[in-house]
Amino acid sequence: MRRAIARDFAAVPGIRVVTTIDPRLSSEEVAGVEVRRISRFDWGAFRALAEQAEYTLVIAPESDQILSRFAELIEKISARSLGCRSWEISLTGDKFRLARHFQKQGIPTPPSWTLESRLFDQPEWSSPIVVKPRWGAGSVGTVLVHDRQFPTWARPRRDFIAQPFVPGIPMSASILVDSVGAMSLLGVGRQRIEIDGESRISYQGGTIPARLDECPADVLRAVASVAGLRGFVGVDFLLGEDGQAIILEINPRPTTSYVGLARLFPPGTIAGAWLAAMDGPLSATDWPDRLRLPSNVSPITFDADGTIQPRSGDPRS
Repeated sequence: MRRAIARDFAAVPGIRVVTTIDPRLSSEEVAGVEVRRISRFDWGAFRALAEQAEYTLVIAPESDQILSRFAELIEKISARSLGCRSWEISLTGDKFRLARHFQKQGIPTPPSWTLESRLFDQPEWSSPIVVKPRWGAGSVGTVLVHDRQFPTWARPRRDFIAQPFVPGIPMSASILVDSVGAMSLLGVGRQRIEIDGESRISYQGGTIPARLDECPADVLRAVASVAGLRGFVGVDFLLGEDGQAIILEINPRPTTSYVGLARLFPPGTIAGAWLAAMDGPLSATDWPDRLRLPSNVSPITFDADGTIQPRSGDPRS
């Protein structure tokens, strides 16, 4: 995902891209992109780069509030961010708070409880139950519980939540939000979710675009309900047989879908629109028209690590 985003921004005329990577990791060269190796949580090096840059984009998970901590530092030094502010990240990154927020706004979402002792005796709960980190990303640490056989580590703790399992097709929407909160839909995809023999739920990647004519209205309502979301935003939801959406999460950051979208749009299209979205309403430009995928576009399938699955006729596969 980092390489796909860097490559996309590097395709925008007049843009110089500098990206960071942990010194312990190997990195593939991306044409036109300068790579700086800095250690994890080297706040001094990150701050120096952010102060020099015209814009900074943090690619990090919500786990352990990592994303919000970087956002707070950007705000502290008054640097310009291409992402959401720390407040919106704190709300959307906390799955328990976000579920409560959705409920207050009348947005369909599964009921949620933190894993406290009183949860285990709730009579209205029936199997199966989804248990996942309150602050997490990529379905890491998510399990399916049957017959109230909660893992021993789940009794009791407030950093995990439980939700009744809801049937439906796992989907995701990628949305670009401009400086006044107006939304441009980039694409709707289908996620590949697997459950292994130990009931661990894992995200395996997805396909974008899915065969949907439009994005369910409740997905856009969910994004609009969190005032202040900006830039690339992802929404995870379940699509029921009736065509209605059950909203699960808002990702206040780029998601893996970017690697597919970057193949569907001409190079630099999403990045150029993103930069324009930070400076004013996209409606005043031709970007909204350029962000509409043709109806006959061939879907892109990708793995959880961003690896694109080959498709015939694509020289970049």
